[in-house]
Amino acid sequence: MSDPQHKNQISLGWTPGGYATAGIILGLVLFLAVNVFASISFRSVRLDLTDQHLYTLSQGTLDILGDLEEPITFRFYFSESLVADSQLLQTYGARVRSLLGEYVAHADGNLVLEVIDPRQFTEQEDEAVAFGLGRVQVGGDQIFFGLVGTNSIDGQEVVPFFVPNREEFLEYDLTQIISRLNQTRRPILGIVTNLSLDTGPLGLAAIEQGLAAQPYFVFEQMQDAFEIEFLERDFDAIPSHIDVLMVAHPREMDPQTLYAIDQFVLRGGRALVFVDPYSEVSLVPGPAGRPLQGSTESSNLEPLLSAWGVHMQDEVIVADRASAAMVPANFDRRRQEMRYVAWLALDPTHTNANEMVTEPLQRGLNISTVGHLQVSAGATTEISPLILSSQDSMLIPVDEVRFEPDMDRLLREFVPTDEIYILSARLSGPVNSAFPDGPPPVEIDEGADGDEQTSTQPSVQPSTQAQADHLARSLSDINVIVTADSDIFDDAIYVGQVNTGSGTQRVSGRDNDAFIMNAIDFLMGTNDLLSLRARAISERPFVVVQELRQEAEERFLEEEQILRTRLEEVDQRLRELRGQVRGMGREAAPELNARRNQELARFQQDQIEIRQRLREVQRSLRADIESLGFRVKAINIVLIPFLIALFAIGLALNERRARAKRHEGRG
Repeated sequence: MSDPQHKNQISLGWTPGGYATAGIILGLVLFLAVNVFASISFRSVRLDLTDQHLYTLSQGTLDILGDLEEPITFRFYFSESLVADSQLLQTYGARVRSLLGEYVAHADGNLVLEVIDPRQFTEQEDEAVAFGLGRVQVGGDQIFFGLVGTNSIDGQEVVPFFVPNREEFLEYDLTQIISRLNQTRRPILGIVTNLSLDTGPLGLAAIEQGLAAQPYFVFEQMQDAFEIEFLERDFDAIPSHIDVLMVAHPREMDPQTLYAIDQFVLRGGRALVFVDPYSEVSLVPGPAGRPLQGSTESSNLEPLLSAWGVHMQDEVIVADRASAAMVPANFDRRRQEMRYVAWLALDPTHTNANEMVTEPLQRGLNISTVGHLQVSAGATTEISPLILSSQDSMLIPVDEVRFEPDMDRLLREFVPTDEIYILSARLSGPVNSAFPDGPPPVEIDEGADGDEQTSTQPSVQPSTQAQADHLARSLSDINVIVTADSDIFDDAIYVGQVNTGSGTQRVSGRDNDAFIMNAIDFLMGTNDLLSLRARAISERPFVVVQELRQEAEERFLEEEQILRTRLEEVDQRLRELRGQVRGMGREAAPELNARRNQELARFQQDQIEIRQRLREVQRSLRADIESLGFRVKAINIVLIPFLIALFAIGLALNERRARAKRHEGRG
């Protein structure tokens, strides 16, 4: 007897193959339907699986977007129709466009985005040029890839060209533009410094020689974010409109200037201080190789630091073997690089992850010849470290690093104290004035009898009003950040150049600028940007390679020390032989000369053997690194794809077994 169900299948044309075909078609239809529905209903939803959530807006950005008080317009100029020959620009353009869409989705209608493809000989191209956008030549075409932000009161911010090398700072750059356009008044940063922040490393000397001045990289960022007001070297009061005072490696200050800073802080003023026992960035070389006149080798801010709860020891710097920077080995052909314990390449573990200023930092800091902060006895403030040395550190005199330091000797004679030193700290809490007796006496210089010479009159006591305005104790908890280094400003140790096609652009390779700007923003009270600055792709150093290099360096120095010791022994032996020759007379000289020649021959042979061993150390280092590189490549090229293939085959076999079981069940 025939099966009625089988008859229906035949009559309707439904075979097992037909079911499979129908299932595939239905699956495709459902897939397309789900994608269309998701693209409409969940336009702003993203699944960000990157390690540091680079495609998700930070909370700081969301807060700034939520605080927008008036509409802001973004005009995104992108020559999308002309970038077919550049996969890099295509990909990065899509990335920027996607992120701008995220901003619009979270701005509650207060951000308008206009995407413009400025074709040649059009009004859009004229507009882009008028806004100052840059262009790059790609395949014979001029490519625009920039942004213009405007508000309703004629405020304007421009990104001339989105540089792919700066992708990790993309969100910060966009959010900073929005923050500026939303401000009614830019904060005012007062600066007291002997560094040439505004004219660059060569300072006024470059301008006098007709060279173009280039401000320090971080100073350009300060100019973009704040109103800058430089204070003269000597002053007796700080203007009330200054929001934050930055004292960066100043010259020695007179008592009146120190008193002005003291009272500013006691009245609630916020201060960012950079002092230094040995400032290399300030020692601008002159024609004879010596620092130009006016350079300030060291700086301190006593007695203010002691009143705030810390002090910095003069003429002493922190050497850190674990964080020693790799520097060129000059004329030593046996090595390309060597470790210099006085220059520090600190990784992110040396910054305080629990402090708002340093928590976002991900790429580490480069600093050099840095001092350390010690907590003063009886301090009333809370000392929160921001930057720390490693435990493999020691203190060395400044004289050890002046002019031409012996880097090998510093490393060879390194004896760690097993102490972690505070290199930067945030100070908060109530404090007493550094001037408990009131304002210091004032020195008055007056002209004598109308001529050009001046006679210094005796010091005079401040007026009764000045005495009455004196604060002996802070009105509230102070808010001060102190760093025992000024070389953190130096472009030479962390800034690089990137060619954009239409010129070069400076980019930061470390977090030096981010730390300084974060500290200012924190003291300004604009904390939303802190979570964005330096939201870079974290460097993932080859730790094993670094350990191999350090091990080889130690072996090299050990072998070198053996060579020097043997050299001293032979020199001593030769001196003894010469003394014996002079004491025994001419008849004994040939025999002793032969002995001396034997000593020399033996030493030369030892020298050859030790040099061979030194070369073996270097060859072994290269072999270990190459072997490690081969293993890493093998894992990425062979093992990982092989495991993925095995996983896919396993899934396929499992699905096949499941289908077989279903067929058996129906049978």
